[in-house]
Amino acid sequence: NRYQAGELQVLWGILNITNGIITSNLTVQEPFQDFQVDLSVIAQLVLVTPPSDCRQQSPCTIQPVLIAYDVQGNVIQKLGSNDQPWQVQATLVYQPNVVLSGGIANYTNGQTQFTQLSLPYGVNGSFFMAMNLTVQSGNISVGPAQPAGQQINNIYLVNSNESFSVSVKPIDSVTQLPLGHVQWGTWRWTSNVTLYTLPSFNRQGFLVTNGSSRTNANLTAVAVTITNLRINGTGMFMLNICLSSSNNQYNIMVLSSAILVANDKSIIATDPQGFSSNITSQGNFDALNASNQLEITRALLYNYLLSIGMPLISDMILVKGGSSTIVALFEVDPLPSNVATAVSTLLSNPNAVSSLTFVSVNINTRSYSVPDSSSNNTNSSGDSGSNNLPIILEVTIPVGTALVAAIAAIIAYVVYTKFAAANSVAPMANAASLSTSNVELIQHQPFSFTASSAHPLNVHVTTLFNPSPSTATQPYLIPIQ
Repeated sequence: NRYQAGELQVLWGILNITNGIITSNLTVQEPFQDFQVDLSVIAQLVLVTPPSDCRQQSPCTIQPVLIAYDVQGNVIQKLGSNDQPWQVQATLVYQPNVVLSGGIANYTNGQTQFTQLSLPYGVNGSFFMAMNLTVQSGNISVGPAQPAGQQINNIYLVNSNESFSVSVKPIDSVTQLPLGHVQWGTWRWTSNVTLYTLPSFNRQGFLVTNGSSRTNANLTAVAVTITNLRINGTGMFMLNICLSSSNNQYNIMVLSSAILVANDKSIIATDPQGFSSNITSQGNFDALNASNQLEITRALLYNYLLSIGMPLISDMILVKGGSSTIVALFEVDPLPSNVATAVSTLLSNPNAVSSLTFVSVNINTRSYSVPDSSSNNTNSSGDSGSNNLPIILEVTIPVGTALVAAIAAIIAYVVYTKFAAANSVAPMANAASLSTSNVELIQHQPFSFTASSAHPLNVHVTTLFNPSPSTATQPYLIPIQ
């Protein structure tokens, strides 16, 4: 260390124990290495990146970077040994005894890179190394804290009306790194917790808070804990957690993870490796996760399955299936008879949950395919075409004193052609194209008529029910039985 700092050479010359001869080069060999390297001597320290965008109790967004150069102007890659590199310490000008959070960093790979250095208000930064090698920065502006929050020790499963606590770690809203202290000065955190309203499929229930609920700041864990909360209801819920400083300077809003509330959590499966049911959906897992919408989607899907009668007996997790798919893993009770009804409802509406489109469903190891919307459109087109076919009428006509029963709704091809075709006086529908799916049963009150002696068994009909446009004015002969 003293050689790389240049002190050993100076002392060597002063002591003159080698008759004026001093070393000009020194090589070292690290343990477990079979080669030697020359030790570089520091000629200059440069603060290539000064700290900036600093906030109270928060790491500076831009962290300082120092580089050491030798006399030839080359960057020194290593100071010290591999397992014990030199350390750089940051202190305040005129306040060297103040310990800065994150103020020590190693010199490795040709530079010193701080990662969590934070500074108090209005300071000058001075960075020095061992052996009194020092480099000083200019004035650094430090702004007020900009805290955000992050839930820790997440609660995923509780019984209805069971007491639980939630904890929030204050972090820097810019760097997402923890604050130096959970609170400072004379102010304290207060809290307000409410149930979050999902976009849809909200379960019946309410949050219970009472006089025993407390907001505790844990200075060691740098976290704030709200105790003795209860949810009266069942299903999946989320919490809105609001932390406010007593001096009204800081506010932190946090949306909790989804909490499954059960009547008896002891029978709820929580190990996803044992889940035998899953739903694969089209969706962007990474985008939902980055926008903090993944837990909302999980709660929506779980509550939707409950709303259609799916007998869930587990928690649910969402995993990334592929570049554009999300897989929900869960467990379904195999005994209840309403599983089939729930599956049918699930398959009939693949877009029931926002941000997801169901692709395939597997319930208790049995697979179901979600109908393709394009095939549904094709079927609809075919059905609408069949509505344009002529409708066979059934008419009840009294002849003489006897009441003739209803005319057959569907006439067999052979009887139709032999009995009706011979007496046609206008174009008739192609009997071969008729089927039971083309027939609509229409009944009419009995009426009397005088049959023609030439054609005693035919009635001339000029008005049709639901005729096609091309045949609306064409008469048809309907045989009478």
